[in-house]
Amino acid sequence: MSETLHIVSGDLGGSNMRSAVVAFENNRAQVLENTYQAISTKGELDFNTVAKKGIGQTIRAFHGRIIGIALGVAGPIPDHQLLLSASNTACLHDRTPYNIAEDLRCQFGVESYGVNDVEAGCAGEMERGSLQDTKWAMYENIGSGWGGAYIYNGVPVSAEPGHIWLPGNGKACGCGKRDCAESKVKGIEIENQLREMHTKQQMIIPQEYREHPCVFSDQEAAKGTEWAVELYTELANTIGRIWGSKLNLCPPITDIVYQGSFIECAMRINFFREEVRRAMLAQSMFSEMHAKIPMREVSAPKLPGGEPLGPLYGAANVWKRLHDEKHVV
Repeated sequence: MSETLHIVSGDLGGSNMRSAVVAFENNRAQVLENTYQAISTKGELDFNTVAKKGIGQTIRAFHGRIIGIALGVAGPIPDHQLLLSASNTACLHDRTPYNIAEDLRCQFGVESYGVNDVEAGCAGEMERGSLQDTKWAMYENIGSGWGGAYIYNGVPVSAEPGHIWLPGNGKACGCGKRDCAESKVKGIEIENQLREMHTKQQMIIPQEYREHPCVFSDQEAAKGTEWAVELYTELANTIGRIWGSKLNLCPPITDIVYQGSFIECAMRINFFREEVRRAMLAQSMFSEMHAKIPMREVSAPKLPGGEPLGPLYGAANVWKRLHDEKHVV
């Protein structure tokens, strides 16, 4: 019987860090839910403090030997060591490029890797969700930012779809470039647009929705309110066109899976979902091939409170793959 390996798997976002111990037995991952911890990162500008608090709490909750750390972060980490940018994560924004893996090794003394958060989500969906046994797929995360990953012939590959050039947009992106798709289609920008419409009295956001106006716009779009339908049709068209362009780059893709605070809610609205598909097929050069391609919300396990465990499973599996490659005899 092989030895059970225990690592800490984490997911660091713009507003919180979630982490838990993952046990590997016979190469099968299992999140130990009793070690799950979540801390707020709002207002915290020091990564070391965030890591020490979040990962430290998880280690203390386990009371056992940890041999590694895998941390998912919103930003490109092509070698799983050097984080190139992190425009949506305050405690890392001014430190990039940054060897996040080395920092974790120095702090905790164990084999550590950084993982793009959407690469982790995609790998988690391959492990426990709707992408099991899938060879070609597209995985999109549209919430506070726009991240993505692909499965190319069974191999998950991180990507940056939010930084595809969107002609005529003109807005500055958090990455430092202009005309990125993310600068138009992400939660913060949509909220800013809604607040601007409120200021101009093009519509009124009720007081109870002022902090989270996208909740209000979701409801109004589902009801068919004119301004909301117009806004969501434009957003759906943008997303669909970009998805169609990506299908042109990789025609074998058979599945589209998505997650994120904006896209999950929006795709439950019928006209929005239909407009995404219409625009996607209008852009695709292989529209007949892709006409019935499934577009599914993530289905990897969640905690009873709804917290997704897919990214934790995924980051852990990336760690295990890198660990095995490093220690191969």
